[in-house]
Amino acid sequence: MSATAFKNAAKSRRRTHRERHQPHYRRKLGFLEKHKDYVARARDYHRKETQLRTLREKARNRNPDEFYYKMISSQLKDGKHFQPTSNQFTNEELKVLKTQDVSYTTLRRSQESKKIERLQSSLHLLIEHGGSPPNKHTIFVDSKQDMEEFDAARHFDTAPELLPRAYNRPRLKTLRSKAFVNPVDEHAIERAEQAKSTGYEELSQRLNRETKLARIMQEQEMQKHLMVSQTKPQVQIVNLLEEISIWPQYFLP
Repeated sequence: MSATAFKNAAKSRRRTHRERHQPHYRRKLGFLEKHKDYVARARDYHRKETQLRTLREKARNRNPDEFYYKMISSQLKDGKHFQPTSNQFTNEELKVLKTQDVSYTTLRRSQESKKIERLQSSLHLLIEHGGSPPNKHTIFVDSKQDMEEFDAARHFDTAPELLPRAYNRPRLKTLRSKAFVNPVDEHAIERAEQAKSTGYEELSQRLNRETKLARIMQEQEMQKHLMVSQTKPQVQIVNLLEEISIWPQYFLP
């Protein structure tokens, strides 16, 4: 018997060590710490000790003449530094920023519209009013009787099961011939249907995104135009008894 096999056999017979739980008469003292709990507590203690040592070293080696401008504007609250925020932009600067936001939203909307057009052309479907229009094939007949007796399967010379298909609709002669073999297997059809459903799902998501971008663009345009009327009126004194407020006139596009 080899030494490795002997060690493995000895391990299999070795008694599993179990740590005891807190005895019933010591329940009042709380939870009895196990070895894994001690390991977690020791690692946390050493991690904090290392962090404190690093902070002490940074404080000891700091430059007393160090200065940067945030020292003036930053404040201390509840022992934490924070930077007070204030609106430092003028009305004209805010108007420029709003114009840039509208330009970016317009760009994103035009990109979404182009992607929607490419998806619609690849799926051979035009979406109108949130739905898909049904396929139409108009056939003209000579009389009302011919219209009532019209048989689409006989007219197209194909099987009735293939009438809903707008493509790859073989004739009866082709179906009866023994040389006819379906060139598409079931796996290819399944993959095509999966790709089709994925394309329609992506198209629906992009349509919703384009609608949201249009609404956001309208709100931004409204905010930009409302900022024009945020000017204080000019007061012109006519006499000592009345005063007239003259507001500046702006012509919106």
